[in-house]
Formats: sequence, C-alpha cells, structure tokens
Amino acid sequence: MTAASACSLCPAGNLSHSLVGSDAITDCLCNVGYTGPDGGACTACPSGTFKPTNGTEKCTLCEAGTFRASTAATTAAACLPCVAPDNSDPGSAECYTGDGVPRICINRTLTLEGGRMSLPMLVVS
Repeated sequence: MTAASACSLCPAGNLSHSLVGSDAITDCLCNVGYTGPDGGACTACPSGTFKPTNGTEKCTLCEAGTFRASTAATTAAACLPCVAPDNSDPGSAECYTGDGVPRICINRTLTLEGGRMSLPMLVVS
C-alpha cells in the first residue's frame, strides 16, 4: 500500500476483519464462528457446529454426545454435553432420548470453573 492509497473497510455486515497493512478485499477474513471465502460473504456456523479460527475453514461438528442449539459458536466448549441417558449424533442441535425423541430444555443454567452443570428438562413427546 502506498502513502497515496486509501484504506477501505471490509464489506459492511460481513462479520470479517483484516490485518494492519492489508491492501486487498481478499485480505478480509471471516471472524471466528463464521465461515466464507476470503473477501466474500461470511455466514454464521449453524447449530451443532463451531469454528475457533478466522478465515475460510469450514465449521466443525460438535462431537457425539454434545449439542449446540444456537449459531456462531467459537469453541468446542460451546458444545454442551447431553445429560445421561440422553445422547446426540455429531453436529446435533439437540439431545434425544433413547427412543430418538428430541428433548426441549427449559431453565437451562450453566456453572463453569469446576462447577456442575444443571439442566432441568421438560420432555416433549
């Protein structure tokens, strides 16, 4: 970039950023939790996935036995464990009972830093 060059912002609403000294639209990278081509439109990682890095990488599926109900997760820790005896397939947005019936969680609370997780649940059949 020369002294006469003007800085340009990454596309508005694109949920991306570029490093200092960048001089091309393709230097705009999707933020963590979002994916898309460099310099292009970024979309939130869907439920059941996460993405901990900037750039074009694909979103990673949450592991079996975990779930992520909301979008744009940035770490594997955002994939919450199912409460036994419930389970889930990789990339799940919800846990299911042994007979495959999804559960809807209400009043979900999460205590971190060595605490225990409490997930009061309402079974919907």
